[in-house]
Amino acid sequence: MFFRVLGPVELLARGRPVDLGPQRQRALLAVLLFSPRRVVPAATLIDRIWGASAPASVRNTLYSYVTRLRRVLEGVSASDSPPLLVSRGGGYVLDVDPELVDLHRFRALLGQARQADADDASVQLSGEALGLWTDNPLANVSGDWLAGQREALCMEQLSAIAEHADALARLGRGAELVPELAATLEAHPLSEPIAVRLIRALRGGGRRAEALAYFARTRARIADELGAEPGAELRSLHLELLRDDAEPRPPVRREDPPPTNLPSTTGDFTGRAGELAALLAYANHATPGVPTVVAVNGLAGVGKTSLALHAAHRLLDQFPDAHLFVDLCGHTADRGVLSAEEALDTLLRCLGVPAAEMPARLDERVALWRTQLHRRRALVVLDNAVTVEQLQPLLPSSGDALVLITSRQRLIGLAGAQSLSLDPFTETDAARFFERIAGRDRVQGEIDAVSEVLALCGYLPLALRIAAARLHHRQTWTVAHLLARLRDQSTPLAELAYGDRGVAASLHLSYTHLSPDQQRMFRLSGLVPGNDLDAYAGAALVERKVPEARKLLEDLVDANLLHQQHPDRYRAHDLVRDYARHLTDAEETPDGKRHAFGRLLDFYRRGAYLANGRITTRPAPFDLPDDDRAPTLPDVRDRAGALAWFDQERANLIGAVRLAATAGWPEYAWQITSRLWYFLDLRWYTDDWIATQRVAIGATQASGDLNAESIARYSLGIAYRRSGRYRESIDELRHVRALGAELGNERRQADALNSLGAAYMHIADYAEAHESLRQARALYHRIGDDDGETMVILNLGERAMRTGEYAAAAELGCEAVDRSLRTGAAHLRVDALLTLAEVRFQTGEPKAALAHYRDAATLALEIGNPGLEARAVNGIARLTSAAGDLAGAVAGHLRALAQLRELGDLAGQAEVCLGMGDSYRAHSATPEAEQHYRQALALARQIRYRHLETRAEACLAALA
Repeated sequence: MFFRVLGPVELLARGRPVDLGPQRQRALLAVLLFSPRRVVPAATLIDRIWGASAPASVRNTLYSYVTRLRRVLEGVSASDSPPLLVSRGGGYVLDVDPELVDLHRFRALLGQARQADADDASVQLSGEALGLWTDNPLANVSGDWLAGQREALCMEQLSAIAEHADALARLGRGAELVPELAATLEAHPLSEPIAVRLIRALRGGGRRAEALAYFARTRARIADELGAEPGAELRSLHLELLRDDAEPRPPVRREDPPPTNLPSTTGDFTGRAGELAALLAYANHATPGVPTVVAVNGLAGVGKTSLALHAAHRLLDQFPDAHLFVDLCGHTADRGVLSAEEALDTLLRCLGVPAAEMPARLDERVALWRTQLHRRRALVVLDNAVTVEQLQPLLPSSGDALVLITSRQRLIGLAGAQSLSLDPFTETDAARFFERIAGRDRVQGEIDAVSEVLALCGYLPLALRIAAARLHHRQTWTVAHLLARLRDQSTPLAELAYGDRGVAASLHLSYTHLSPDQQRMFRLSGLVPGNDLDAYAGAALVERKVPEARKLLEDLVDANLLHQQHPDRYRAHDLVRDYARHLTDAEETPDGKRHAFGRLLDFYRRGAYLANGRITTRPAPFDLPDDDRAPTLPDVRDRAGALAWFDQERANLIGAVRLAATAGWPEYAWQITSRLWYFLDLRWYTDDWIATQRVAIGATQASGDLNAESIARYSLGIAYRRSGRYRESIDELRHVRALGAELGNERRQADALNSLGAAYMHIADYAEAHESLRQARALYHRIGDDDGETMVILNLGERAMRTGEYAAAAELGCEAVDRSLRTGAAHLRVDALLTLAEVRFQTGEPKAALAHYRDAATLALEIGNPGLEARAVNGIARLTSAAGDLAGAVAGHLRALAQLRELGDLAGQAEVCLGMGDSYRAHSATPEAEQHYRQALALARQIRYRHLETRAEACLAALA
């Protein structure tokens, strides 16, 4: 298969396009293709596909598109291959080789062309790269983000065409590209780099008149569209055309070298192809007479200066009159920030202004500087800037200069400047960078250890440079030894230092430039137990109003100490978060730190309480205390909003449980888990569910709170059952029933008995199951718990089916449907529909069964429950097989199986394998049937699911 975005968004399978569905489904694939094998958060997908027009139910719609796209991909994948589209970490991953995506193949080939030693190799590689383009990129999808990407991709294409033309011209073959360049210029009439190369190619081929005609046409279009003259390069080429007779003149050689103090670029510069291309494009598309200013911002140690200098050296020939550099010392440990007067003194001296003629006043130096630059095509690098005010006097007011600025701040107020934000390396570039410094011989054979070192360094160039240099200069060290040292430190920051240089030292300089309020927000953000926070959590931490907290967080984004992967979520680089925690320990009093942490825990407890109330009608086992100073909560109005909040905050909520237990707040630990486990169950995060309940039980036992312990144990009992650990589930639930009796709590006893009945069914002990369920129903009825009684009815229906009492099962299923419609419990209605569908299937009523399964699948999709949806899809597949369509049945089974694998639902997978075995057996495909029955048996034994194990054994015996 092969994916395309350099034209219409397409998937080719066996050389033919595959139907990708509606426009937004294609847009989903397009967004994922920009980041193959990387998690794209659901919120990012929504923002990039829908933007500001996203409806309230957008998460359900997104899930629907993901499900359908997954089916498309399954249809062109090998039957035994893992799913290509999976959910992970609150987002989705498209697990395809970047080489199978035209965009990434294009960029890789272009990168090889740029590094090729010979022009003929460069021509071949860049030509192959350009051959991947079929049309206007992303031609069949729409949206603001995609439109921006389309424009950026067109710029990349134009830059690649220009580079390809330059390589051909160096080989004396420039005329070959005249038709293509002419067509490109027609499509992009304002592209001066393309016009320059076309005119040069025509001139080199003796076609002077045509070259002049193209110049005139381009000049007229620029004047009409922009009201300006062409750039200096095109004007200079025009003058050369007027002076010669079609023979290209040799370049003019300067007698005196231009004034320069530009430092050299590093020999180990790595990656940054996209950012470098953007910088070069800004320089190549300058407006004549207007200085080009580009500000590169990023985290301390991310490589801003290296990128700026590397780009500057690539552009020297285009700016022949001066190459200037000044370090503004915005974050230099051994000296203060350079004033504008000092900076201008350095720059003017480099231009040859004698010390005796240097003006004393700032305004006079500014005037002299701008006069000097007005008549020069100069390249100026202003490194390590802090504020817009520091920079304003240093910027030229006219002329054709290029100014490259580096700063840890996002210089938002710098009018007219282009902005380029630099992120840490990708893992691939980080590995190449590390190998270059440490030496290839030092990293060979230790791939896994290198990967862990890169991760601990957070892919930050400064951290990688220090770690790799340590390895290089210590010949007795191995990568494994370096890794052990990084792990042994309480924080890797201690190891990632060299003299007075290091990550912590660099971050400290950024920290000192913050206001006291910004510093406090930064410090306390390190208390967040997960990976990111929003303004509501920030407000809880610093006890401020949400808009004030959001402003402080945005300030930290502007300072590149935090970043945003999607709107309103703020995240720190791993090493930056370690540094914030260090500052919290060093600068906050113990009482101040505990008070802030208590407010944060209260925010997560209250948020979970609110959101859980939108996804279940089950009453909370505790009441929230009234508090006028309680943290402000997000506006979670409906089920979709609650699920979105839980998806975003899951890591923080789980971390909060652990930290509450260790910090001596047992009530927060069990109360958060009691409101979290419904979501974890819905999303099948069973491992997280078990782990948090164990932590909560330990905390409640230490505090002696029997009621809280019974709540946590009940949840753990259900989690054990969900994961197939039935004996452990029964033990926990018996313990809960005993605690409920000791406390005189009838609901707790009823909950335990209902869950015990389900657990007994899983080990085929139907007598104990019936007795437990009978007692549970009586208790629920007595205390007036309608949903609890409905759940018992569903379990009684399941038990009746398993014992062949289909009439009773149908009656119980209908009763459960009626009750769930009356109470509005949609998830219970799905369960009831599945019960009725199975009854009708077993009693030979396929049409009725299919209707129930389809209703169940639709409702499960609407409420965002993929586990229930997979059960319905599996049922539909069984009916498809019974109707004679084996291929359609297998496709449905595989879809359900992939979905359940993604959820980690082993019992569900065993059910699907049994269904697939039945479908194959019905069509006399005995080997395939046996394979799937054995797979079902293995899964059933793995989770000790006696009922499924017995069914699988019976199916295998029937084949013998």
